[in-house]
Amino acid sequence: MGLLDDVVKGVGDGIKTVGEGFNKIQNKTQETMQSMNLENRLRALEAKKSVALTNLGKLVYDKYEKGDEVGEDVLKRKVGEVVEIEKEIDMAKTELNTIKEQNSPDVSQSTKAENRAGYARTPGFVCPHCQAPANQEKLFCAFCGGELKSKKNGGSESSHSSEGSEAPPEGS
Repeated sequence: MGLLDDVVKGVGDGIKTVGEGFNKIQNKTQETMQSMNLENRLRALEAKKSVALTNLGKLVYDKYEKGDEVGEDVLKRKVGEVVEIEKEIDMAKTELNTIKEQNSPDVSQSTKAENRAGYARTPGFVCPHCQAPANQEKLFCAFCGGELKSKKNGGSESSHSSEGSEAPPEGS
């Protein structure tokens, strides 16, 4: 019965390998679909932002060139709408980058672990010590361990950076 046992074991191992391969394909397909959905959402948000900026520009033009009565409150509200759209865009970009980082061989294992654990960087917020992208809801930086919120200010101190800040090289 040794040969039959070897055949059964071989078939079982083959089925297990095929099952693992199928699971990898399924996971990759789901990640690709998530990425595509987020990219479509980003395009829609960019279009929405473009329309909002065009409308804001038309109001400013009408106010200064045509002399139309456009209240400051209306302009502030329209600017606020653009700011909210930009926040949505930043959140979608962060989510998309997180998905892409999970599959990139160039991303450190610690970053992948942070992503799996649900650690999310706040767009535009950096650690005041190492300038790494950070989460403003956390007390300490995931990169250097530095304090993110000042105790003397009641935790209201924050460090915002310009768009597109990048993490420092590993080992900093």
